[in-house]
Amino acid sequence: MDKVSIFRFPKDPEMHAKWIWVIPRQVLVVRGKMVVCKKHFSEQFIIRVDIVTRDDGSVLSVPRQRPKLTADAYPSLFPNTPSYLSSEPARKRRTPEDRLLDQSVCDDQQFQQWLADDNICSFDMLDEKLANFVADSGSPWSIIRSDGCICLCTFDMSDVPKIVCAIKVLRDLSVQVYRGQYTVNFDSLK
Repeated sequence: MDKVSIFRFPKDPEMHAKWIWVIPRQVLVVRGKMVVCKKHFSEQFIIRVDIVTRDDGSVLSVPRQRPKLTADAYPSLFPNTPSYLSSEPARKRRTPEDRLLDQSVCDDQQFQQWLADDNICSFDMLDEKLANFVADSGSPWSIIRSDGCICLCTFDMSDVPKIVCAIKVLRDLSVQVYRGQYTVNFDSLK
């Protein structure tokens, strides 16, 4: 036979009155050590494991031999009664600090993933990522490729074509940057 946990009415006058109010009985008089069965409580109100954080930051979890109720627990489930008499209580919202901590952990994981994905290990990988970036973003950069290097350039075409900025990446992934107004000699490009 399975053990059934039972819980005594709370000593706190407010919670005691709430229990009497929510239990669907015409007249409920609490005498002596009246109890309510665990089947009338939502799982969120039943504590089955004690969790303690030690001084060194480690967490100790110990299963309880006898479950206990949270301080704000009240009976809300009443099988074999009309459905409007039973209701699953709303889940408790976590504290802002806990939500902020979870969001911070999630942000850190996403940042670490972004760093891992953004790692460029080879010249060919750089070439591929640059080509995708320029194609996808509508970037003003132009790519000029040769066997030993990749040149990224921005041009000023307002008067005489000029290179505004050029970045040259060699096969060993070393970088050279040129800034200023360099006139483009189209005859030398032939």
